[in-house]
Amino acid sequence: MSRCKILTCGFLSLSALALSACGGGGGSDSSSASGDTLPPEVRLNGNAQLNISWGSNYEELGAVATDDVDGALSVNISGSVDTNVLGQYTLVYSATDTSGNTTSISRVVTVEDLTPPNFELIGGEAITHSYNTDFIEPGVSAFDLVDGALEVTTSGRVNQGELGDYVLTYTAVDHSGNSATIERTVSVVDDLQPTINLIGERHITVKAGADYMDPGAIAIDNYDGDISASIEVTNNVNTAAAGNYDITYKVEDSQGNFTYQTRNVVVIEPVYSYKMLDQDITLWESGYEHTLVFKFDEVSAFERQVRVEVSTDSTATEDVDFKVLTTNLLVEAGSLEGKVRLRILDDALYEGEETINLDLFDDRDINFGREQIILSDESVPVTEHAELSGEYLAPMVAAIDHQLYVSNLSNIESYNLITEESLVLKTSYIGSHTYGDAISYKGDVYAFDKGQLYLLDRETSTFNRISTAPTELDWSPQIEVVGDELFIFGGMLDSVNESTNRVQIYNFLTGRWRFGKDLPFSTSMNAVAQVDGKLYVFPHNTFDTAGVRYNPATDTWSELPLLPERRNLSGVAVASGKYIYVVNDTDLNDELTTSLYRLDVESLFWELFEVNTPSKWYQDGLLYKGKVYLIGGNRDSVNTKSVVSLYLGDD
Repeated sequence: MSRCKILTCGFLSLSALALSACGGGGGSDSSSASGDTLPPEVRLNGNAQLNISWGSNYEELGAVATDDVDGALSVNISGSVDTNVLGQYTLVYSATDTSGNTTSISRVVTVEDLTPPNFELIGGEAITHSYNTDFIEPGVSAFDLVDGALEVTTSGRVNQGELGDYVLTYTAVDHSGNSATIERTVSVVDDLQPTINLIGERHITVKAGADYMDPGAIAIDNYDGDISASIEVTNNVNTAAAGNYDITYKVEDSQGNFTYQTRNVVVIEPVYSYKMLDQDITLWESGYEHTLVFKFDEVSAFERQVRVEVSTDSTATEDVDFKVLTTNLLVEAGSLEGKVRLRILDDALYEGEETINLDLFDDRDINFGREQIILSDESVPVTEHAELSGEYLAPMVAAIDHQLYVSNLSNIESYNLITEESLVLKTSYIGSHTYGDAISYKGDVYAFDKGQLYLLDRETSTFNRISTAPTELDWSPQIEVVGDELFIFGGMLDSVNESTNRVQIYNFLTGRWRFGKDLPFSTSMNAVAQVDGKLYVFPHNTFDTAGVRYNPATDTWSELPLLPERRNLSGVAVASGKYIYVVNDTDLNDELTTSLYRLDVESLFWELFEVNTPSKWYQDGLLYKGKVYLIGGNRDSVNTKSVVSLYLGDD
């Protein structure tokens, strides 16, 4: 047809052209006359079906239109494509020739999701994870350009209990079926350091010269377990030299992880510099024990051992004039005070002044001090010391080393026999005071008054009642201790106001009372002294006897010889070696002197001495440094604060 149309058109064209040239022609329509009824031909550039990706730019390919008469024609395109919206879009391409013939063709453009989702891995595609710790997914997200956030599925697992590489695969599929995967490699590794735990303290102090045994350490690894055997120790502690030392512990596990730990060791040289509490040590010869007290200048974190040795340049003879009872002592850590105990002997020979030289050695046998004690057997006249703080009608006195405790149960004061300083500890009324007595036993002070036994709490300065005697007493005598028992002889019966011959014995260990064999006489007040485990009782207001001796081991009594003169004895007796000093308190008309009787317990011989101090009623006494101390007392109805001492020597 095409060919036919061309021929016809050619014919028509020619006729038209001829007619026009000859000048003839009628008035018929040229279009009709031409006979062009064929539409143009429209051809698409590209395919009639196009698929494009969502969100991309759509580039129009266009179309070409030709007409057999008009030739090339313009093409009109109708319709549009929105690449941001999925779907099919139809574009119509039309061309019309000059004869009005129109041709239209279409192109279908499909906008579709062709892009797979994207992933975001938190932590990256390769991570490490510590062995034997819970694995927590760091996080992954998938995003699609069309659908937005998508669900992610994970395949694979991590075995945190076994070293190695583990692959986790993450998959996401969008609504258009586009699928994407990404992988993460998780390497389970032992990347944790072992731990070192020190046995014992991190900071240790060691006494210089002592052997240091390091407590060691324990090393634990999260993968290898106990690797204590692999610990390398660097230890340069030298206890021979004071200083600061660090011990280093290092351990490495099978994966190359290592750690350190340190211990600090301080080697301390204990300070042995000291001072004696008594700077002028003079002891008087007799039979007694004395304690030398010293104080170190500094507190030590360690115990300090002290060895005491008698120097060969001493002029006093060991085991004849004296004996060192403390040859080795241990001062506990944190303590300053040390005590050296001596026994002073009486050889009955006049030797004047002699010296005891004591050398003190530390635990490394280094001599750190020397003390010289003067030992004298020369008589000392009455010495008046600093007075007590309080006044006491009948003081109850007991001493622990150099510390004297004076009380009447209403008031308590301490009196330092070295410094002569007095301190009122407490004023407290616990009962009507009569005539009791106090005594020291194993470092404690006990008082007995009106049938009640009290114990002094030195921290609170309070006498606490601990026991009641079987027999109630009003007045009570001087008390004495033998071994672990307290002896009370006679006293005034509280109920009938009569004296008794009852012997009451208290056991400190059991807390129980018992009775001993009765006194040969009844007495309300008497003086008592103890020598070599035997008790000597000197009654008051009794002229028929000077006293009796009691043997606790056999529970028997024996009579003592009468006094040279029939005088009344007081309620105080003081033992000093083989001697017992008993005060006569009847000659109160004599304001200048006191009659002092001395009994030799070996020969049972009495001597009378007149000493230059006014006599007093109700004094108490004790022996300190070999001297007889007389405390307090009443004279002319006045209570005194008196503290005096004297010594009757071999001269």
